[in-house]
Amino acid sequence: MLPGGLCSVFYMPAVGLPYIFRTGLSTSACLSRWYKKFFRLKKQVSVFKPPVQFEKDWEKKPYESLPSSSIPPSIECISSFKSLDESVKPIFSYEFASKELEFNDVLNAKLKELGYDPTDDNSTGAKIIRMTMRLRYKKKLFEEHPRNVTLLRATRCLISARRRTLRLLRSTNMPEFERLTKALEITGYLHPDPYDFGYMDETVRRKKATRAECYQIRLAKLANLKVRRATSEQEFYARKEETLENLLNDLALLESKDSDKAPDREKALATLQTLFREVVSERKNEVLKGPQDDQLLWYYKEEEEREKYARVQAEKAEKQLRRKKK
Repeated sequence: MLPGGLCSVFYMPAVGLPYIFRTGLSTSACLSRWYKKFFRLKKQVSVFKPPVQFEKDWEKKPYESLPSSSIPPSIECISSFKSLDESVKPIFSYEFASKELEFNDVLNAKLKELGYDPTDDNSTGAKIIRMTMRLRYKKKLFEEHPRNVTLLRATRCLISARRRTLRLLRSTNMPEFERLTKALEITGYLHPDPYDFGYMDETVRRKKATRAECYQIRLAKLANLKVRRATSEQEFYARKEETLENLLNDLALLESKDSDKAPDREKALATLQTLFREVVSERKNEVLKGPQDDQLLWYYKEEEEREKYARVQAEKAEKQLRRKKK
């Protein structure tokens, strides 16, 4: 507690304050409060300069929110809602609802539009739709709050996750990938056309005609290659069948000469199959030796390091024992 005299000094009007107090607090007689001048200052909001550009976003379509006067479908389907007065119904509109409810309704509508069930969480296509809608919503929030670093990093992480999921869908289901990218207007993954100059003249026409002609020549070469491959494959198997048949006859004849019996093709066939299995197993071991050694390389190095550590510890213990004996 301060003495009464000091209390009266501290609580008295600014005009009656000592000169040292008035100069230290930068007060004035008209305002009577030293901090009120800071309320008149204009706040300068600093934003990222230059504006943030999300790399590999692959789409530029903005988030489309629902009209604020519309009613959520989950409320419209309630029977008691229809009996309400028209003046009361706007209370249940999106204007007074949470942003999360509005986003979920937009997401469910987009899933139904593209042929997915809103409860589908496992299919890759549904994951891409959810990521795309959430990404558009985050970019809209980032425009409203450009200094939110957490939102910026979360948006970048979501872009990377959607890019990996799109690659997975493209490698597993190409038709669905093309359908979703066209419906969601995701076009950034396409390579730019080097022959799209933005104008059309005689030089550009000649370049495009030459390109189309070269493409047709390439397709013809590939078709001829496929035909030759199919023909040579049949010839190869026919030649291999003839070689194996001759080998089987020679083996049966050789066994019959040793035993002075009639040639037994079944026994020769069993011997030949056993020989082939041994050759295949040996070649398989030779081929897999490199990958297996590579898999076990870490364990080999770990064993060497353990042996080295044990050897160093033994030498250290031996040195300490010698010092004690001295």
